[in-house]
Amino acid sequence: CLMVVMLHSAAPYLYQYGDIPTSEWMFANILDSFTRACVPIFFMISGYLFFSSRSGPRSRHLVRLVSATLFYSSVGLLYRFSAGSDITWKSVVAIFYSPSFYHLWFFYALLPVYLLMMVVRLRGAEPWRLMPVLVLILVLNPSSTDILPFLGMNYSVSGPGFLDSNLLAYFLYALLGVLIGGLDEKHFSRISLAASLAIYSAASVLIATFTYLETSQAGAFIGKFYEYANAFVVVQAISLFVVFRHCSFHLAGLSLISALSLPVYGIHAFLLEKPGSLGLLAQGFPASAVILMSFVAAVSVSLALGLIIRRADRAGLVH
Repeated sequence: CLMVVMLHSAAPYLYQYGDIPTSEWMFANILDSFTRACVPIFFMISGYLFFSSRSGPRSRHLVRLVSATLFYSSVGLLYRFSAGSDITWKSVVAIFYSPSFYHLWFFYALLPVYLLMMVVRLRGAEPWRLMPVLVLILVLNPSSTDILPFLGMNYSVSGPGFLDSNLLAYFLYALLGVLIGGLDEKHFSRISLAASLAIYSAASVLIATFTYLETSQAGAFIGKFYEYANAFVVVQAISLFVVFRHCSFHLAGLSLISALSLPVYGIHAFLLEKPGSLGLLAQGFPASAVILMSFVAAVSVSLALGLIIRRADRAGLVH
């Protein structure tokens, strides 16, 4: 949840390449690169929670997801109306099949994944036997060859054997979540934790590096290494999930943020959309400072509003 807020806090400045100092742009690029795994992690957690349970996702989970989708999409419509946009009946009907604000796409992508999880069962499968197959499917996608031009090779791949479906990627992330999450504690050690942290850091640095190289060559922001099916992001997400799974045996904290993660996700983007951050940038504040201030403000206000929503939402449908 916090990674998503950080990602969205930094993202606007990526499109200002050439308009802000390169060091400030790189700061945003590094933050965004190190948080690219946030969305895959969401799907992996969903898989871990639901695939590994005896009953899988139930109808009440589906009701909660639909309720949250419609609620925060309605908030998006109200925000757009307050910002001066015209809201028509067509706009209202559209929230049943498309997001009213950019960050709400996640709910619409999660819905078919939930439906698939309601009919698929993986109990009894040996995790280490299936995991390499899933990783291979995720890596075999056209974005895997994006690195080749930097190595002097102009080669691209496509075809039915390569991944070109976001939905499939999200579903496979959910499967990876249950496979990794289902491992016994004995599989996790200080060595595996250190190795996972190192792999996560290396993948993040590679994402930032190749994004900078692509962008500097094009003269404008190019974000193909940010794609959630990109091989670097796949490795990043898997290694970070291993870290989270390891730490779940030993750490207990951030309970408030965890309990309010849904309203924080649903609300934070509206707060970041306000023009205050651009005003600070125009007054001479460095982009790095504005990003951090925006992040802290968005998290704080989202948590406060989340507490209000939780108090009003007795049924627990939207928090």
